[in-house]
Amino acid sequence: MDYSYYNILLTLVHISYIFSFIGVSLVAPQYIVWLRNILQLYISIFLLYKFNPFKNKKIILDNVDTNIIFNAAILLFTSSIIGEYIKYRYESIKNEKIKKNNKNNKNNKN
Repeated sequence: MDYSYYNILLTLVHISYIFSFIGVSLVAPQYIVWLRNILQLYISIFLLYKFNPFKNKKIILDNVDTNIIFNAAILLFTSSIIGEYIKYRYESIKNEKIKKNNKNNKNNKN
Protein backbone atom coordinates (compact mmCIF):
# COMPACT_ATOMS: atom_id res chain seq x y z
CA MET A 1 0.00 0.00 0.00
CA ASP A 2 1.25 3.49 -0.88
CA TYR A 3 1.48 5.78 2.13
CA SER A 4 2.67 8.85 0.24
CA TYR A 5 -0.63 10.68 0.92
CA TYR A 6 -0.12 10.08 4.63
CA ASN A 7 3.43 11.44 4.50
CA ILE A 8 2.31 14.50 2.53
CA LEU A 9 -0.45 15.27 5.03
CA LEU A 10 1.93 14.69 7.93
CA THR A 11 4.37 17.19 6.42
CA LEU A 12 1.57 19.74 5.86
CA VAL A 13 0.45 19.40 9.46
CA HIS A 14 3.98 19.98 10.73
CA ILE A 15 4.32 23.07 8.52
CA SER A 16 0.96 24.35 9.79
CA TYR A 17 2.10 24.00 13.38
CA ILE A 18 5.33 25.83 12.61
CA PHE A 19 3.29 28.71 11.16
CA SER A 20 1.10 28.73 14.23
CA PHE A 21 4.15 29.33 16.39
CA ILE A 22 5.45 32.22 14.30
CA GLY A 23 2.34 34.33 14.55
CA VAL A 24 -0.56 33.00 12.53
CA SER A 25 -2.28 32.06 15.77
CA LEU A 26 -2.29 35.68 16.92
CA VAL A 27 -3.91 36.85 13.71
CA ALA A 28 -6.58 34.15 13.37
CA PRO A 29 -6.61 31.72 16.30
CA GLN A 30 -9.91 30.20 15.15
CA TYR A 31 -7.93 28.44 12.41
CA ILE A 32 -5.84 26.63 15.01
CA VAL A 33 -8.97 25.10 16.53
CA TRP A 34 -10.22 24.24 13.04
CA LEU A 35 -6.88 22.66 12.15
CA ARG A 36 -6.84 20.63 15.35
CA ASN A 37 -10.37 19.33 14.74
CA ILE A 38 -9.61 18.40 11.12
CA LEU A 39 -6.39 16.68 12.18
CA GLN A 40 -8.13 14.66 14.88
CA LEU A 41 -10.94 13.72 12.51
CA TYR A 42 -8.51 12.62 9.79
CA ILE A 43 -6.43 10.55 12.18
CA SER A 44 -9.46 8.86 13.72
CA ILE A 45 -11.01 8.00 10.33
CA PHE A 46 -7.68 6.74 9.01
CA LEU A 47 -7.05 4.57 12.07
CA LEU A 48 -10.61 3.22 12.06
CA TYR A 49 -10.31 2.31 8.40
CA LYS A 50 -6.81 0.83 8.61
CA PHE A 51 -7.17 -1.09 11.87
CA ASN A 52 -10.86 -2.02 11.79
CA PRO A 53 -11.28 -5.18 13.92
CA PHE A 54 -14.50 -6.11 12.08
CA LYS A 55 -12.70 -6.74 8.79
CA ASN A 56 -12.50 -10.32 7.69
CA LYS A 57 -8.73 -10.32 7.41
CA LYS A 58 -6.41 -10.48 10.37
CA ILE A 59 -4.49 -7.30 11.17
CA ILE A 60 -0.72 -7.72 10.87
CA LEU A 61 1.40 -4.75 11.86
CA ASP A 62 4.55 -3.97 9.91
CA ASN A 63 7.04 -1.13 10.39
CA VAL A 64 4.92 1.31 8.37
CA ASP A 65 1.84 0.55 10.49
CA THR A 66 3.71 1.06 13.76
CA ASN A 67 5.11 4.32 12.34
CA ILE A 68 1.57 5.45 11.48
CA ILE A 69 0.28 4.60 14.95
CA PHE A 70 3.21 6.36 16.64
CA ASN A 71 2.87 9.50 14.49
CA ALA A 72 -0.89 9.55 15.06
CA ALA A 73 -0.37 9.41 18.81
CA ILE A 74 2.27 12.15 18.69
CA LEU A 75 0.09 14.40 16.51
CA LEU A 76 -2.95 13.95 18.73
CA PHE A 77 -0.87 14.67 21.81
CA THR A 78 0.86 17.74 20.39
CA SER A 79 -2.30 19.11 18.78
CA SER A 80 -4.03 18.95 22.13
CA ILE A 81 -1.16 20.58 24.02
CA ILE A 82 -0.33 23.19 21.38
CA GLY A 83 -3.98 23.98 20.71
CA GLU A 84 -4.68 24.60 24.38
CA TYR A 85 -1.52 26.66 24.78
CA ILE A 86 -2.40 28.87 21.82
CA LYS A 87 -5.95 29.29 23.09
CA TYR A 88 -4.62 30.25 26.52
CA ARG A 89 -2.16 32.77 25.06
CA TYR A 90 -4.83 34.29 22.82
CA GLU A 91 -7.23 34.68 25.73
CA SER A 92 -4.57 36.23 27.97
CA ILE A 93 -3.54 38.73 25.25
CA LYS A 94 -7.19 39.58 24.61
CA ASN A 95 -7.80 40.10 28.33
CA GLU A 96 -4.72 42.35 28.60
CA LYS A 97 -5.99 44.49 25.72
CA ILE A 98 -9.41 44.77 27.33
CA LYS A 99 -7.89 45.83 30.66
CA LYS A 100 -5.68 48.37 28.90
CA ASN A 101 -8.65 49.81 26.97
CA ASN A 102 -10.74 50.01 30.15
CA LYS A 103 -7.92 51.78 31.94
CA ASN A 104 -7.49 54.25 29.06
CA ASN A 105 -11.23 54.92 28.91
CA LYS A 106 -11.33 55.51 32.65
CA ASN A 107 -8.41 57.96 32.44
CA ASN A 108 -9.98 59.81 29.51
CA LYS A 109 -13.23 60.37 31.41
CA ASN A 110 -11.40 61.98 34.34
